[in-house]
Amino acid sequence: EQAAAAAEAPVSPQSVAVLPFENRSPVAGDEFFIDGIHDDLLTTLARVGGLKVISRTSVSRYSGSDKSIPEIARELGVATIMEGAVQRAGNTVRINVQLIDARTDEHLWAQFFDRELTTENLFAIQSEITEKIAGALEAELTPDEESSLESEPTDNLEAYSAYLRGMRGLESRSVDAMREALAAFQHAVELDPDFALAWAGIAKVAEVLPSWWGGMTREEGRAISSAAAERAMELAPASGDANLALALSMDEEGSAAQIAQFQKAVELLPNDPMAYQWYANTLQDTPGPGWEKALALLRKAVDLDPLAPNPRSQVARQLLMMGRFEEAEEQLRMVLDSNPDYAPAHGFMSWATGGAGNLDQAAIWSERYIRLDPRSEFPKWALSLTLAQLMDRERLVALRDRWAEQGVYPESTRFASALLAQLDGRYDAALENLRGLPDTPGLDADAERAYILTYKRDYAAALR
Repeated sequence: EQAAAAAEAPVSPQSVAVLPFENRSPVAGDEFFIDGIHDDLLTTLARVGGLKVISRTSVSRYSGSDKSIPEIARELGVATIMEGAVQRAGNTVRINVQLIDARTDEHLWAQFFDRELTTENLFAIQSEITEKIAGALEAELTPDEESSLESEPTDNLEAYSAYLRGMRGLESRSVDAMREALAAFQHAVELDPDFALAWAGIAKVAEVLPSWWGGMTREEGRAISSAAAERAMELAPASGDANLALALSMDEEGSAAQIAQFQKAVELLPNDPMAYQWYANTLQDTPGPGWEKALALLRKAVDLDPLAPNPRSQVARQLLMMGRFEEAEEQLRMVLDSNPDYAPAHGFMSWATGGAGNLDQAAIWSERYIRLDPRSEFPKWALSLTLAQLMDRERLVALRDRWAEQGVYPESTRFASALLAQLDGRYDAALENLRGLPDTPGLDADAERAYILTYKRDYAAALR
């Protein structure tokens, strides 16, 4: 279904998908090195505004695929495909790449690169390939883009490998993987304190982890992200990643200043689906035009990463906020068809089915989310709320007591206690348990406070 949706969209002649490179190296363990070269090429290409470049998460599905070039191009919605192979031997590396017209299956350009294995040479190869692709597809490079292609993010291969590991963890959106990503980015800046991209990576993870309740408070995350974003901007003020990190770390969320900063980041990162997603998030507190703009930005992210689970899940999340439950469920079914273990989609399915009135099914989806991502508190809140709506006090007590005994889910324990007190008519105790708990769309502690204040007939406070 996702492939059909991509095929229906108009195909830009300046669009390209770079398939995972073939490993021709006899050295065991070279897979990560070769994946890193592929990742870096995608990152370099993505800076070119005149191109549409499909993100790594989607193209990685075709590693070792026996599908034809035209078939892959149709599924990804692109006009051209790049294939490549990498061989490392001692201190040298050979990279073979070819750009193919998906319509005719003919080569537009091909080249071999034989170089000494240094960071300088690797980045130079990526820049040269990018310039060749842009020329072949008649995409003009701006002066800023040309300058960006000439820059080297680090001269430390080990630091760059750590950065790539961090980016993989950030993409997964599981709590454990994001914690590992934070450690990888921090290791990268230990090896190279002037590595702006790694500082930006620290800022991104520190902003995301509290949203998924990954053992870091919003205040702790903001302190880390602000310092890291400031350092990234000091080192590389023209970097799209640094500007995106700055936008994420700004205190006045949804302010005109933050929106302007996100617009600048998107201009510098025209092919980065995460940039569009985070820009959309800052508009989600403004119903009406803000929500419609957010939905358009998220659909752009899907266009750039059509087979990845996160962008389409975020489209579903936005539709849920707009009360469009059936459309959201349709998007989530598409995600789960190809990514059955993607935990956040299970959480959003709980929201979708619960919002449509199927509370028993909502509880099942939340339980699945907990099994897939046991460290996250998000699904525990969702399950507690659903059980309270079902008036299933016995199961809610059992969950609350289990989390309290484990001692590592304090917010989930308090939220369950608040719901139990609400069910018992102990409204002051419920409000006390809710004090200081965070809010997130779909699981809003303020909404629970409003309900309880209504039961107490304190309508003015409930309205606030």
